[in-house]
Amino acid sequence: MPDIKTALVYLLIGDPFLCEEKHKILLDKIRKDIDGEVLSTKFRISETTLDEILLQSRSLPFLTSHQVFLVREAEDIKEKHLEPLRSYLKNPYIKTTLVFEAESVEKDHPLKKIIVDAGEVVLFEGSQKKRSGELFIKNKLLQYGKTILPQAVNRLMEKMGDHPILLHSILEQLALYATDQPVIDEAMVETFEESFEELDSFQLGDAIGNLRVDKAILILRKLLEHADSDVSALIGMLHWQFKRFWKVAVLLDSGLSQESALRECRIFPKQAHFFMKQFRLFSREKLEQVLEDLFQLDWKMKTGQVEGSSALETWLITTTQTTLLPASRQTGTFTAPALR
Repeated sequence: MPDIKTALVYLLIGDPFLCEEKHKILLDKIRKDIDGEVLSTKFRISETTLDEILLQSRSLPFLTSHQVFLVREAEDIKEKHLEPLRSYLKNPYIKTTLVFEAESVEKDHPLKKIIVDAGEVVLFEGSQKKRSGELFIKNKLLQYGKTILPQAVNRLMEKMGDHPILLHSILEQLALYATDQPVIDEAMVETFEESFEELDSFQLGDAIGNLRVDKAILILRKLLEHADSDVSALIGMLHWQFKRFWKVAVLLDSGLSQESALRECRIFPKQAHFFMKQFRLFSREKLEQVLEDLFQLDWKMKTGQVEGSSALETWLITTTQTTLLPASRQTGTFTAPALR
């Protein structure tokens, strides 16, 4: 069997969507090195112990040349459970690549030190996150036979770089919007922003604000398909969207002009009309309730108290059934919770 030119163990830290994209890149690299079948298997630490994963990693399924184990929830691996991994990495099975994934880990987490010494740690933060986002934009559009100019990349990153799962949906729509034009420039991105209301994520906000629970559920299920059922990423996208509405509400209540509030929240002029149209469907009190409920849902899901997609549907039904209209805004000291 040809030599594997990638490491045999990785730790990916950061946005789940970017981690998943890196995982796909690793799989592609290994397939190029291997003259045979590569099997990809996913585990969660909450469902399968590290000992069981390492035991399975020592054997290879029939008719498979190499296997890649993606181990999610790596931040939950305790120090006392890491000794088997230390022993394994002294003599790793060369036909298995281990990819650990964590949304965040402590700076001195022992797992991080182990993998720094034995393999590769990829941290999607700051400049690394920006580079990964830019590369994702270019590669995604290449799938549609299109290239994109640097200024257009910068505009998309400024707009959506904090939320890759939303960026994924927008790029698909942008590629279709560009039709037979092979090069996407900043002017095209700016013009495309006028059609943002056609994106499913924005349609979902409309459905919630207009109390259309049936339509909201259909859109949610479509978004889950696009996100490969990554409920955490979708909750993050919704949190990002409603937090922008809340920030505008706070700025307007403080006396700032609409133009200044939108500029502060990076709402581009050609998107402002639709943004404000949807914004007016919600009172500040309702926005605060939505953000708090999303925060609680995210926490319950990550601690195993609820099942992801069904819990998100339940949240959506409850939220869509009662919307407090913004007849009079209430000021207060609410601070929008950050997702864990």
